[in-house]
Amino acid sequence: MADAPRTAALAFRDAVASPVANRIMAYMPDTLIFGTLIFSFLTMSYPLLILLLFQLETLVVQRFSSSLFRTLFPTLTVPFAGEQCKEGYYSSPSEARKSILALFGTTGGSFPSRPLFLLTAVLSYLMTSLMSFQASIENLGEDYVTRSTIATVGSVILVLTVFVLYWRNGCDTFLHGMATIVFGVGMGAAGLFLHRAIFGDEGINLLGLPVIVNKLDKGTPLAICAPTVN
Repeated sequence: MADAPRTAALAFRDAVASPVANRIMAYMPDTLIFGTLIFSFLTMSYPLLILLLFQLETLVVQRFSSSLFRTLFPTLTVPFAGEQCKEGYYSSPSEARKSILALFGTTGGSFPSRPLFLLTAVLSYLMTSLMSFQASIENLGEDYVTRSTIATVGSVILVLTVFVLYWRNGCDTFLHGMATIVFGVGMGAAGLFLHRAIFGDEGINLLGLPVIVNKLDKGTPLAICAPTVN
């Protein structure tokens, strides 16, 4: 009887928790892309379209970098652990997966790990965007500053949770996963700065925050006086 709670917990993990977690992990990369695509068109959001472009850029970078690292550093390749590491939609784990990511090649076990790299890069992009508008957020009040902090902490927790799940399933080693996260953070920050230079502040303003402009920097007067009426 003393082992009954432990037995029930193990049964729940094997029958419910693990299958659900594995399905979420398999669906996550495609859902992230399709979700951004759908909402960008439904809302006619320019920044969301730029975010979608960044996601595609991330997949291209992952594809070429994985080929490069596989050639230069074969030890970074993780042995493919099985069905739980595959991406895409499915009805049964043994079925073939349907995934838009297949257009960018099959890279199971390669470095950087594609699902973890994509998620980390997107969250890094979003957090860097928030930091770019920190002055606007601070002017909106303490509530918005707190929300920004919560978003940052939540993003870190999400990335670490996904990393632990992939590590637990044998899809990543510890070194492989941590290096992927570092690479993803750099990709997100670099992508944000590149898009800001190309598309301007409006292209990365995902929250529609008011943009604070220093008129002195632009050489425009602080006030415009009406002409004197005689």
